[in-house]
Parts: sequence; C-alpha cells; structure tokens
Amino acid sequence: MKTFLLMVIAIFILTGCTTRNAFESFNLKNDQESAVENSHSGKIIKNGEVVGLYSAVYLNNVYTHVNDSREAFYISLYKKDGIYHNIKFTLNSKEAIRMDELSDDNQFKHLLSTKNSWSRYYLVTFAEDEKSNANILKIESDLSSSGQVFFLKEQ
Repeated sequence: MKTFLLMVIAIFILTGCTTRNAFESFNLKNDQESAVENSHSGKIIKNGEVVGLYSAVYLNNVYTHVNDSREAFYISLYKKDGIYHNIKFTLNSKEAIRMDELSDDNQFKHLLSTKNSWSRYYLVTFAEDEKSNANILKIESDLSSSGQVFFLKEQ
C-alpha cells in the first residue's frame, strides 16, 4: 500500500507540470522560441586559436509563413582583430548570393541573446537547394574558419 501511495504521489507530481514547457519561464515570443531552436553559436578558429565568435539563426525555420525561394540567415559575428573584410559565407559549399551588413538596431536583434556593440550583424541569403533536407553553413575569413554548422530544414 505504501508503494502504491508513493507511486501515485510521484505520478501526480510529475504530470502536474506537463502542460508547461521550458520557454514559458523565459517569457519568449513565438519567433524567439523558434530562433532558439534554429540557432547555433560557435568559434572561428585560425591555426588552432580562437579569433572570433558567431551566432547564426536559420530564418526560414523561424518565419515559416514567408514563402521565399531563398535560404536566409541572421548572423552575429565578432572578430578579435576587428577586420571584417574578406568574410565569406557558404551554404552547402555554395557562396551567398547576398550579404547585407545590418545596424546594431535591426529587425532581427531580438532573436539572439547576444547583443553588444562590438559584433557585426549580417542578413545572408543563399539560393535554395531543394535537393537537401539540411543546410551546412560555414563562415570563413582569410585563413580562419567556423567549421561546419548543420541546420535541418523544416518540411
């Protein structure tokens, strides 16, 4: 009887929170929740040393109601040396068709928790690759690289 009573209490306690999810505690909007699920952050490496940081959000999965034939990413980029020329973004080994540097106060800034004055922000678009179910993003600058970042496409 004690075991049964303990099991009932445990089930009651564990099922009492099932209607809530982790995002409710953070007071996030729907697009912010989706951005958390569709973003990656990492390091930019040169000769085994960290020379920068990035955060990338796959906007196609965040704003699914926008029917566009391009793949779009919002990218926050910081480089220690402060040199931002010669930056190359590739998706599935293909270069970006458009790269717009955005101001610090841009329409996507609420999607990332990293907001600072020393990062640069980019809206980067690529031609759509309908054959692939995943995207592989890579950021390169001179001899440094981010490695490969995988984003699954929502169907």
